[in-house]
Amino acid sequence: MVASPAVFEGAVAHDVIAHGRRVRVYEKGDGPPLLLLHDIFSDADTWADVAASLAREFRVITLDLPGFGDSEQLPETRFSYDFPSFVDIVLDVAASRGAMRFSLCGHGLGGTIALHIASRHADLVERLVLVSPLVYETQRGLARIGSAPVVGTFFVKQLLGRRLFLTFQRSALRHAGQVPPEERLQAQFSRFSRPSARSSTAATLANTRDLRSSIACVPLVRAPALVVWGATDRVSPLEHGRRIVRELSGARFDVLDAGHTPQEEVPEAFVSSVLAFLKPPLPRASTRPSTSRVSTRPEKKA
Repeated sequence: MVASPAVFEGAVAHDVIAHGRRVRVYEKGDGPPLLLLHDIFSDADTWADVAASLAREFRVITLDLPGFGDSEQLPETRFSYDFPSFVDIVLDVAASRGAMRFSLCGHGLGGTIALHIASRHADLVERLVLVSPLVYETQRGLARIGSAPVVGTFFVKQLLGRRLFLTFQRSALRHAGQVPPEERLQAQFSRFSRPSARSSTAATLANTRDLRSSIACVPLVRAPALVVWGATDRVSPLEHGRRIVRELSGARFDVLDAGHTPQEEVPEAFVSSVLAFLKPPLPRASTRPSTSRVSTRPEKKA
């Protein structure tokens, strides 16, 4: 194991070899295991404002997916950067940490990976939290540009500079006024700007472009599920959340006063929503609004 700085206060950081790839893992807490999976153009640092609070109730395990953060950034000849490959990595990390059954929370790309795991490995997933997962085709912003055939790879590797990256992180992803600390944004760009990281991001965008298998996963999920969405999400429209909830039997739908990254924008409301769902007994959906969260009942299937 190689020690490294913790991504959130009190976490133990180490490297795990998963399917022959080095993966950076951060861990804190003694409760039931809860795995957190980040979005593209991001890494485990996206959970920094919520992981310590979640760790009061759960054994929180966050990781940098291969190609992101401080995990190994391999060429496509050594890692496929597609959904099955990411699933294998996450399951191997969980097994290596002794988490043989766990709850799973994923944001964006991480949410889609979580969907694949929950639909194909129902015996492993206790409960599922999906935060604006990438499931349907009309995502906007850098991910949509970067996933365009041919042009997208050139854009991510050569054209995506600091100014555009930070502008997107500050405005397109967030609700007005809810900007994360500048040092976090600068650190995100520094990690992304490495040539190997740019290549990994471009490969991920290209190899997760076809979402047909992800769409097929949604109705196969049997674990109790919570879907969390930002009311002003400009990357994944709120209608995507409603559509997912219609496909998930009995899922809870919490809409937060946030953009695409509620765990960073409204961390207290996010933690409240997630803990209310994850802590037994299973909650019933609430219609009571608050200043930072609006909870809605799942819509009935047509």
